[in-house]
Amino acid sequence: MQRNKIFISYCHKDELWFERVREQLAVLEREGLIDPFEDTRIGAGEDWFARLDREMLEARIALLLISASFLTSPFIIKEEIPRLVSKHQGDGMLLYPLLVRDCTWQEVSWLARLQIRPKDARPIASLRGSKLDKCLADVAREIASLVRASSSSATESKPATSRSPKTQTVQDRQEAYKRFNKQLSQAADEDKLRLRETFTRQWLQNSGLSVSDLKGMLGKLGYYKGTDDNTFGQDLAQSIILFQTDHALEPVDGICGELCLAKLRELGAGVDQEYFKVPLEKRPIAITLIHETGKPRSYTAVYTLDNDLFYGIASSSLKQGSLFTLLCAYCESPGARFADRVKAHLARLEAKDPALASDEAFNSLLARIAGEDALMLQLQDRAIEQSYFDPARQEAATIGVKSALGLALIADTVIQSGRRRYETIKLATIKKLDGTPVTGIDEKRWLRAFAEQRIAAYASRPFAPLVKQRTQTYLDLMDGGRWQLEAPLRVRSYLLVDP
Repeated sequence: MQRNKIFISYCHKDELWFERVREQLAVLEREGLIDPFEDTRIGAGEDWFARLDREMLEARIALLLISASFLTSPFIIKEEIPRLVSKHQGDGMLLYPLLVRDCTWQEVSWLARLQIRPKDARPIASLRGSKLDKCLADVAREIASLVRASSSSATESKPATSRSPKTQTVQDRQEAYKRFNKQLSQAADEDKLRLRETFTRQWLQNSGLSVSDLKGMLGKLGYYKGTDDNTFGQDLAQSIILFQTDHALEPVDGICGELCLAKLRELGAGVDQEYFKVPLEKRPIAITLIHETGKPRSYTAVYTLDNDLFYGIASSSLKQGSLFTLLCAYCESPGARFADRVKAHLARLEAKDPALASDEAFNSLLARIAGEDALMLQLQDRAIEQSYFDPARQEAATIGVKSALGLALIADTVIQSGRRRYETIKLATIKKLDGTPVTGIDEKRWLRAFAEQRIAAYASRPFAPLVKQRTQTYLDLMDGGRWQLEAPLRVRSYLLVDP
């Protein structure tokens, strides 16, 4: 990921103000400080949705031009904001909201938690002449300062602070490495794993990586074969020790520091953001998650939308009560590491207390549970299966669809369109072909017709391009003969492979 890449999100009704902001940013771009992206850079004939998705994933900072038009844009609210907020929560992206036209932004839960610019929350549309120029220049200066000051591990809840965080240098980390090794050599055996985890996580964070990334890097070279979640266990420590021993990396201590990371990259095990190991039975879910959240896996995602709090791959909801159900199941499960801390919130969850959506400590706890306790991953898998894919399997059996691709298409249609519209699309397909696979219609022919009817059902609606792009994924897989979702499977910018 490029640390200086900036994604600019705006409504085209605010194009005048976008141009004024872009003019100031052009100075920073010319000096090589930033690499801004806006939709005007999408070329003719290019897959615009895939390009937007990729740019959002790669950006370090998201500049949001706030107005009533921005906050009511269906595309921005449904597609861009959930991805950007999720990346802010999970990967530390900086969200920089800039108020361009006055609106009730304070009533938008995810936005009210951020520190908006200009500093006095005065819309830039209310400024003229030299005052406007100074305001926009101050914005550009602050962005330049954030780019210079941020490290690849920076995780800020606000776009700016009164003092920029100090960047940790390689020399700083090397000195810390020496201190940790001394502490490790003197520690009792039961404390050594905790120390190895502490230092490895610190080094990875300063390198813009996670424990999950490290597992993937070691796994590519055959040193690690366990789960690829974000937990640090004895099996990972032993994998690091074996790797250090094989490549004569001193000291052999089970800590992944600078030398260890450098050797992993030298051997071609660098992190590939498009590469995900996904078991065959989970690929239908992974495809839907790519469309819904921008990732094949999003267990740690915590975001607010329409004053509701959503969590994990099943988007368990505070308002709908599914978040309470999930966390009750977690607390009742043997071995739940964070059960006591979660229990303290259960009464508020049962009452669907809206204040939880803006409770940063609670949101951080949710992300940490999914990142560090494999039990939560299992419960989230079960939740999305029970909510969406078990009903989809029953529906597929009823109409005679047996392929994994067919199951994925049915589930994805229900998740995006809702049960009622799914039934409308299904009935239109039955009418067109005079039956279903269970009555003798070829399954492949029926599924292709179903996908085409799904696109046609939205032809005159605002979301038509999104539905077409999403459904085209399944038509492309049909054209490639991937009816059982055999790996390797490319979906948008991701490559799904066997574990």
